[in-house]
Amino acid sequence: MTTQPESLMPPMARDADSVPVLQQILDHATAVVYVKDRDGRYQFANRLFLDLFRRNASEVIGRTDAEIFPPEITANLHRNDALVFERNAPVEFEEQVPQQDGTHTYLSLKFPLYNSRNETYAVCGISTDITERKTAEEALRASEERYHTTFNASVDGLALCTPDGRIMDANPAFCRLHGYTREELLAAESFQFVHPDSHLRCWAFFEAASAGHSLKSEARAKRKDGTIFDAEAHGVPVHYGDEPHLLLIMRDISERKQAEAERIRLEAQLRQAQKMEAIGHLTGGVAHDFNNILTAVMGYVAMAQERVAAQGDEKLDKYLERALRSGRQARDLIQQMLTFSRGQRGEPRALQLPPLVKESVKLMRSTLPSSIEFNTSLDATLPAVLLDPVQLEQVLMNLCINARDAMQGAGQLHIALEKIAHRDGVCTSCHQPVRGDYVELIVRDTGSGIAPEVVERMFEPFFSTKEVGKGSGMGLSTVHGIVHEHGGHILVETRPGTGATFRVLFRPMSQAEGKSGSEATESSTNAAEVRQLNGRVLVVDDEPAVGEFMGELLQSWGLEVVVKPNGADAEALFAENPQHFDLVVTDQTMPRMTGIELAQRLMARRPGLPVILYTGYTERLTDEQTRRSGIRALVTKPVDIGAFFGLVRDILKPR
Repeated sequence: MTTQPESLMPPMARDADSVPVLQQILDHATAVVYVKDRDGRYQFANRLFLDLFRRNASEVIGRTDAEIFPPEITANLHRNDALVFERNAPVEFEEQVPQQDGTHTYLSLKFPLYNSRNETYAVCGISTDITERKTAEEALRASEERYHTTFNASVDGLALCTPDGRIMDANPAFCRLHGYTREELLAAESFQFVHPDSHLRCWAFFEAASAGHSLKSEARAKRKDGTIFDAEAHGVPVHYGDEPHLLLIMRDISERKQAEAERIRLEAQLRQAQKMEAIGHLTGGVAHDFNNILTAVMGYVAMAQERVAAQGDEKLDKYLERALRSGRQARDLIQQMLTFSRGQRGEPRALQLPPLVKESVKLMRSTLPSSIEFNTSLDATLPAVLLDPVQLEQVLMNLCINARDAMQGAGQLHIALEKIAHRDGVCTSCHQPVRGDYVELIVRDTGSGIAPEVVERMFEPFFSTKEVGKGSGMGLSTVHGIVHEHGGHILVETRPGTGATFRVLFRPMSQAEGKSGSEATESSTNAAEVRQLNGRVLVVDDEPAVGEFMGELLQSWGLEVVVKPNGADAEALFAENPQHFDLVVTDQTMPRMTGIELAQRLMARRPGLPVILYTGYTERLTDEQTRRSGIRALVTKPVDIGAFFGLVRDILKPR
């Protein structure tokens, strides 16, 4: 039981019966209650005070704070008491007081006590322990500080939204993402920053969040300046102020979407390239087989033509010439297949373009719809150009097909050949300066024209504005490759709605160059007139028809010939007497041992052995490669008999 002078008790407490009652009330209070006089000496302390600070009444009553508490807190307690006396009114304080389990915080209401003369003679304090509340408040403050730090430092755009889409808070990244200030965002609704195409998705997003579901989605968002960007949004339901809200997390994924689109485009290109490679392998095999067949067919026809010419049967000679011409057409068709599918390098020679273009236009007339009207203007006085004829046809065909598609199958197609002096411009496909004299192949259509952004990319491989499956995107890139391989350029004149004009520029040959090319062709033809040779030749070919023909052809020139069906048999025969044969003629593509491998084995036994290699498909072979292997010449099937004779004659003639 606490004790204090009776004079300090209020009037009610002076009654003998009231003192125990008041004492019991104060001792059972859940707050610390105490009274200190003007000198700061305790005149009363309830039981909770004594229990908390582990004191008995004699250790408190009549003593000051300095005698009860550590010196570091007594000054503050004394100042608070003095302030109550000074103001003569109740004052509320937060006071830290040490206890056995640590420092506690108390909310203290201190007020003056008055005597009968209305004079303040003491201060009464009622202190409630708010340590747990302060700890919770501090934890909440720290949590909110961490939240705001994280919220504001996040590189993702964060916004706190109500279920109906109003923005309650937004971090700097969200503001930058949309181009608004925080104040502008708080005065707006989130739908204001969404492209109309994504409004329904946005509503579904907020409805799911209102139902307590997290949701992740992509949408097209809008900035303050009106620009549109691809955004990824993640909504997390949260409670804010005891109300359900949505934490909206947004990031700009435009670069990622562009990268994905680029990946898809590259994958499509890869699939297209793989398809073209497969077609190329298939075409190469077909070309090899057809060239083997044509070698025998055209070879025997040519041999028959020589005999018929000797007999003077002009009509039969004409029939054979027509058969031979058809064989050459088949040979050129195979070469064109290879050029289309593999981009095989052509064989440039001096060409007069007008007759070739005229023949190609005839083919185009029968190939393209009759609703396309052709107009041609071909200058017959043009100088020759150095060009592969098959690849010229391919260039013209691709440009005409491109024009057909631009005109949607109906319109006027103008094809012209001109010589332009002092051309000055920039190549549309390679962007290099174009200066000087050129022979120009012009293809002009009356289609819809080409947009500038398409012109920038239309010569790229696989680029196409057509629907999927309607084009490979290789037409104009093939034109680019062929034209620049021959030292040419391409100029494009177009505007949307006015059609397009493609000018393909080739360097003209000088008169001396053109004459030299013609003489070389003439000498090749004349070389076939005298065909009597001496020597021993080993022929190797796994195709019986081709091997038999090559043997008979060489025998018809007076040569001794042995034919073997494979490399192993040929090597075994050669090993018996490496000096016996003057020349080896071998096919390249044979099972178990290629022609080059056979040649290397034979030349290891006899260095300097003359070897002619012939093949139906030269995808992996070049003249340079064969020369490095020690092979004298590379001949393509079907064999040109006149050129082949000249080659054999030059190798076997005495040194």
